[in-house]
Amino acid sequence: MGLPRNTPLHRLSDLRHVMAHSIDRLKIFRAKKDYEDFLDRLEIIVEDDKLRVYAWALIPNHTHLLVRSGPKPLSAAMRKLMTGYAVSYNLRRKRHGHVYGRRYWDSDVGRSGWHRTAASWGAGSL
Repeated sequence: MGLPRNTPLHRLSDLRHVMAHSIDRLKIFRAKKDYEDFLDRLEIIVEDDKLRVYAWALIPNHTHLLVRSGPKPLSAAMRKLMTGYAVSYNLRRKRHGHVYGRRYWDSDVGRSGWHRTAASWGAGSL
């Protein structure tokens, strides 16, 4: 049995591993303010878009998130998060141009077994 024609792709899988890399290995988390800004933006998206965040890791040049999207598509939440953070980062650093190298990457956690790795982070939650 196939999926109905208009089943949104963001609803096909629940738990997602999301990763976003900076452009040219740019350190996008250099100072405490960078981490705080990203997490503040993520918290707003959690509230506004009903995105559920189970774990995160903010590495100097990329991010990992373990999420379950709400009623809005994951792509909308990630666009809001990445664009907002990039603009803020560029203003703080007095720079211009891309911050992220490309669109975020995501995979179905149930298929990849990635949840075991995320569980080892001991990350907080929103």
